[in-house]
Amino acid sequence: MEKYTIRRMLPGDCEDILAAIKELATALKAEDQVMISEEIILSDGFGEKRLFDCFVAEYDNDDTSGNKSRKWNPYHLWTVQMAGLPNRYKQQKHYHHFLTVSNKVSIMDIGKPIIDDINDLCRNGKIMFDVLQGREVLVTSQLALVETDNMMAVSACKLKGPAAQQNCRICIYDVKNKDQIGIQRTLQKAEETIQVLNDETPHTNVKHLGMSTGYKPGPVTCLFKADGFDPFSDMPLDLLHNRNLGEVKILLKHTLKELNEHQEKMLQVCIEQLDTRENLHSRSLLKYTDSLQGKDFKNFVKHAPFLFHFCGLNQKIVDLWQKVAEANAILGAESISEGTNAKLFDLQRTITKDSFTLFPQTVKTQKIHQNIHTGLFIERHGAPNGYNTEAGESWCGLIKNCQFYTNLKAPSHDTACHFGRLEKITHILDGGKWFIGEKLMCASAAVQRAVDDDVVRNFIFGKSSENKSLSPTLQLPNRVNGNVIKEKSGIVVYRAVMVDRMINEGDFFAYHEDQEVKIAEFKSARRNGNNRDEVLGYKFKIKNCINMLACQMGEKTLISVTVPICDIIQYVNVVHDCIGAIVGYVLYCTMYSSWVGKKAFMEDLYVKPNHQRNGVGTRLWRTAVKEALKDGCNQMEWGAYSWNTSALEFYKRQGAINMTDIEQFHTYKLTYESMHTFANSGEKTE
Repeated sequence: MEKYTIRRMLPGDCEDILAAIKELATALKAEDQVMISEEIILSDGFGEKRLFDCFVAEYDNDDTSGNKSRKWNPYHLWTVQMAGLPNRYKQQKHYHHFLTVSNKVSIMDIGKPIIDDINDLCRNGKIMFDVLQGREVLVTSQLALVETDNMMAVSACKLKGPAAQQNCRICIYDVKNKDQIGIQRTLQKAEETIQVLNDETPHTNVKHLGMSTGYKPGPVTCLFKADGFDPFSDMPLDLLHNRNLGEVKILLKHTLKELNEHQEKMLQVCIEQLDTRENLHSRSLLKYTDSLQGKDFKNFVKHAPFLFHFCGLNQKIVDLWQKVAEANAILGAESISEGTNAKLFDLQRTITKDSFTLFPQTVKTQKIHQNIHTGLFIERHGAPNGYNTEAGESWCGLIKNCQFYTNLKAPSHDTACHFGRLEKITHILDGGKWFIGEKLMCASAAVQRAVDDDVVRNFIFGKSSENKSLSPTLQLPNRVNGNVIKEKSGIVVYRAVMVDRMINEGDFFAYHEDQEVKIAEFKSARRNGNNRDEVLGYKFKIKNCINMLACQMGEKTLISVTVPICDIIQYVNVVHDCIGAIVGYVLYCTMYSSWVGKKAFMEDLYVKPNHQRNGVGTRLWRTAVKEALKDGCNQMEWGAYSWNTSALEFYKRQGAINMTDIEQFHTYKLTYESMHTFANSGEKTE
C-alpha cells in the first residue's frame, strides 16, 4: 500500500472532490441531482462552522515522462553529432555537442534557427583552416538523420496523435491489415496533402482526408525545410539500448495478464533462481511493470522464452517471446549484414502478426506495427548502434543537475563552475580546452581569449553574477520601483513577463510581503495604471523554502494576491510537485441521537474503479472511524444500495449490522422540491 497516502482534505482539493462526487453520481445515473459546488464544499468544510469531515486517498504518482503528469516539467533539448564517427566514439558525450534547451518553447520552434544554420552550411559552406593540409578549405554539410522519441517524431511529421486511424509516421497502412507495411510516406506527398488541408476547398472533405492520411492542417515544421532531409525516412525508430524495448514492455504487460496464480508463483521462483550479472527482481517485474527502466526490460527479454516456458505458459506465447528475444539480439549487434537484416524483417513481421493474434488489444498500439519498419531504417542508415540517443539524452540530466545546484536561480558564476565540474566542458571555463579521445587538448591563444570573453560566457550561461562570490541561496533586497528586479544577479524579471508570457498559468514565483518571502502560484498579469505592472496569483505554503527544487508543496489557499512586479524576487521553476492524484475519498458528518448521543453519518465512501481492490477503501473507512472515535462519536451509520452486493459483503466483513434486517428500519428522504412543497403547503395538509 505504499502507493497510496490517506490524509485530511485540504482547501485545494475542492475541485478534485467535486469531480469525484460527479463521477460517483454519473455511475449511479443521478448526475442531475448534484447541487453542490466548489464554493459550497470550501465553505462547509473549511468555514467558521465545519459541517463535515473528509479524508482523501492520494495516489503517489511518480511519472517522470512528462506525458501523463502535468506536475513534471519536461525539457526540450537539441544536441548535434558529426556524421561518420567510428562507433566507439559515437556514444561518448564529448562527441555530442549541446546546442540549446528550453522548457517553455516547443521543440520545433527551438529547431528553426538550427535548421537555418545547417541549410546555410549546406548551400554556402564555411571557410575553415585544415591543419593537415595547411590551407583553408570550404566545409559543407547537411542534416543526415534526426533521432527522437516517437511522440516527438509524430509531432515533427505533422501527424495526429494515437486517436487517428492512420498515425504510423512511416507508412499509410490498411486498418484491416495493420500487420503489413502500407504506402510509404514521402516529403513531397505530405506537403501536398497538408496544403490541401490548409486550403479547405469546397470539394475537399477535410475531415475525411485528415483521418485517412493522419496529417494535421497548419504550417509545416522546420524539419520539412531541411535540405536533403526527409522526416519520414530519416528519423529512425527510437530504440532504447539499441532494442525495441517499447515493444517488450507492451508484450510483457499483456503476457503477465495471462498467468494464473500458480504460473505467477513459478515465474517468481524462476526469476529469483537466475544466476546472472543482471539483477532481476520478481516482485518489481510483476507488480510495478510500468515503473521499470529500460535496462530492466533489456535484461529480462534475454531470459523471457525460458522463464515463460518453465512456468507453463501457452506455447504460442513462448514462441512469440523467442522471436522477440532473437530480434533484439540482432538489433544489439555493432553491424548488421544484408542477409541478417532480411531475417530481422521477417522476424518483426511475424512478431507483429502474432502479437495482434494473441493479444488483440495491441492492435491499437502503434509501436507494435512500427517495428516492421526497423529493417528499412537499418538498410538506409546502418545498425542502430550507430545512432541511438543514450549519450544525447544524458544532457537532460546535466541541465537538471545545474538547476539543482544553483537553487533554480539564474545562471551565474556558480552555475558555470558546476557545469564544468559535472560534465568536463572545461574548454569554456579554463580558456579553451577540450577532449579528443582521452587527451585533453588546448586551443590557440585567440580561441582562449574569445571563450574567456564576458559576451561568450553570458551567451552560454546567461548574465554572470556581479559579485563572483555570490551564493546561490542569497536573496536580493526588495526594490521599491523599477521594472528590472534582479539586474546582473540571477533572473531578470521585467516587463517581458507581461509581453512574452515568460511565466505561464500554474507556475510559481517568490515575492516580498511584510519583509517575508512568500510563494504564489501564477494566475495572470495585468496593467494597473501609471505603467505599474502587477501579477495575480494564489497563495501557496511551502514547507521547505531553503531549496526550491526540493521543496514540499503545502496547503494551497483560494485567496488571490496582487503582487507588483517590483516585489517579485524570482521565478520559481518547480520541477516536481509531489502532490499526487486523488483517487478516493470518505466524507462523513457528526449527528446527534436521542438514544446514543453523538454519532457519525458516513455520506460517501468512494474509490475510483481503476484503484479499487487495493485496500484503499478499507484504509479510508478505518481512518474515518478512528477520527470519529477521537471526536467522541458512539456510533457510525450510512446507507447502501441493495444491488451493490460487493459493498454489502465488504461492510459485513467489518462487523456492520444491516438495520433493515434487524430492526425493520427504513430510510426516507425529502428532495429539495419536496421540502419546499411541504413547507409551503399550510395547515390544510395537516
